[in-house]
Amino acid sequence: GIAVSSPGIYIDTFAVAGGCDSVSIVTVNESVITVPVITGQLWYCSGETASLSTTPQNYTSYSWSTGSTQSGINTITNLPITVTVTNADGCTASSAPVVLTHPPLAGLNANPSTGTAPLIVDFTNTSTGANSYDWYFPSIDTFSTVTMDGHTHTYDQTGVYNVTLVAHSEHCSDTAVVTITVITPDQPLDIEIPNVFT
Repeated sequence: GIAVSSPGIYIDTFAVAGGCDSVSIVTVNESVITVPVITGQLWYCSGETASLSTTPQNYTSYSWSTGSTQSGINTITNLPITVTVTNADGCTASSAPVVLTHPPLAGLNANPSTGTAPLIVDFTNTSTGANSYDWYFPSIDTFSTVTMDGHTHTYDQTGVYNVTLVAHSEHCSDTAVVTITVITPDQPLDIEIPNVFT
């Protein structure tokens, strides 16, 4: 027999008993496999998953880096995602890796969150995965920014105030709320001492 590495028609002759030769004609075809491309929603919002599949979808088996062997997956992994596929001829190919965009996480700190009027409060935006922010100070102010800059506000009146920060990404949003409590300063005690000499 002969070993071949390219497609074509191959003829091989084998000697057999009786002085005659046996001729074998073999047509060799090359199996071509298309490299898969991971497609689908490469992001997800909180409480959801990203749904991924491949293009094309005519493979006989799939091996995803997440451990799945299905043709499509739902995942929220932080790791790069790849898939290795096999066609009907047993040839394999692997995709380029993709990375998911994770949902934003709103974070808001207030310092101090409780005190007497006038109370100066520094608000710090600790959000992650966001690119724009909406600030809500009920009955006081509302504004939007595209930076992580914080905000300072002075509360002159006693009361309880909720401040809301909404962090937005391209597809999703998340909300953080802090509560500010402004109390009345302690009043000095008016103590009357009886006069024991009268």
